This record gives sequence, C-alpha cells and structure tokens, in this order.
Amino acid sequence: LELHQSIKKIVGSLRLDIIHSDDEYIELIKTTNCDKLIELIHDWTVERDYLQSTLGETVSLVGTQILDINAGIVEISNWLKKLEGTISPQIRGVYVFDTSALISNPLIAQRVDSREMVVVSKRVIEELDDKKLNEDLRPKVGQAVRNLKELPKENVTFCEGDLSLLPSDYRNKSDNLILSVAVRYRRHKPTLVTNDNNLSLKAIAEGFQTMTASQFMDRPRPTQLRKKNVKIQRRHKKNGKQGSSK
Repeated sequence: LELHQSIKKIVGSLRLDIIHSDDEYIELIKTTNCDKLIELIHDWTVERDYLQSTLGETVSLVGTQILDINAGIVEISNWLKKLEGTISPQIRGVYVFDTSALISNPLIAQRVDSREMVVVSKRVIEELDDKKLNEDLRPKVGQAVRNLKELPKENVTFCEGDLSLLPSDYRNKSDNLILSVAVRYRRHKPTLVTNDNNLSLKAIAEGFQTMTASQFMDRPRPTQLRKKNVKIQRRHKKNGKQGSSK
C-alpha cells in the first residue's frame, strides 16, 4: 500500500488506475522523475512476488484491487523499459548528433570530451550513406564518418530509433527517428545537436535542450571546467595559507 501511494503520487491516480492511450504514457515519461519511478516499480515487483509466493492460491482473498493496480504498473514499466538504462558515471554530458550537424562541421566529433558521450541514430548513418552520392558533400561525409569511427567506444554509441516513443503526430515521418533517440536517452538529459531548425523546434517542444554544430564546437567542455576548478581551488588554498601566515 505504501508503494502504491508513492507511485500514485508521482504518476497521478488516473494514470495508474486506468490504462490510457499511448500518447498519455508518452506524456507521463516526459513529465515525471523516471529514475525514481523505475526504483519504486522495482520495489513493487519484489514485494508483489513475495506476497504471491507467501499467499499462494489464497492471494484472491486480498481482492482484485492489487491485480488491477499491478496491471497499470506493469504497463508503465513496459514503457519505461524503452528508455536507455544506466551509463558510465564518468559521463557528464550526452549529445545526440543529427545529420545536418555532422555535415555542416565534419570535425565536430573531434571536439567530444573524454567525459562526454555522443549518440548517433542509425537513421543518421543511412542519411550519411545517401549523401556521399552527392559529389559536393562526399568529402564532408567521408571526414565525418572517419571522425566518428575514431572516437573511443566509451564516448560514442549508435542507437536505433523508436517512433512509438513520440506523440502520434510525429510518427508519420521516419526523419523523426533521430528525435526518438533523444527520447530514449531522456533519463540522461541529452542535448540534440542539429542545424535543422524544424527538428530543433520539435526537440524543444518535447523538453530537450538543443544547440547548433557551431555552439557545440564553442562550448566549455567538462575536462576544461574540471581543470579550471582545480586551479581555482589551489589558488584559494594558497591564498588561505598566505593569509594565515600574515
């Protein structure tokens, strides 16, 4: 009962007690603390299994309410399983690259920090493959692909899109597979890197931060910030010692 109340507090009683449309589950994932919800659902599953094993066939004496509640929780759990799980704790930023960003600046992958992870939709790989047929774009495509291949495996991942994670209005265009990859990494607060204004607007509507390829190239990187903070801390310690000696 305590777990039921905790889950209901996060998702809302209507969402939990009644199975609604796919769009409503998408909105739920978009607007809730997914990490906390996943933790509570795990605890619910453990306690549910213990209750069933303890009561055996007499579980029906508890009534159908638990079974009804469980149906709603299982449905939410199935949607949450579509999201990517844990990543290395060393990673301090997740960026989803789209085709326009890679083409506009093929060197962009060289600016990925050792404490960052780049996610590339497999749709983007296909689009790059198509664009290499364009003689003007072929050199940029080749360089972009080489730079992606040279990234350490812990700093890049290639991900399949899932249009079912997008609102129904977005499911008719395969181009939105790139946006759905950002949704899969929602738990890790990804930033979509794109020069496509329409895709950027869609991402903002779904609650994501966006930046252009130029903005990505010019951003302060985690390792740089870490070194800067270390220098500041050393300066403060040094100043403190000087002050105490005075």
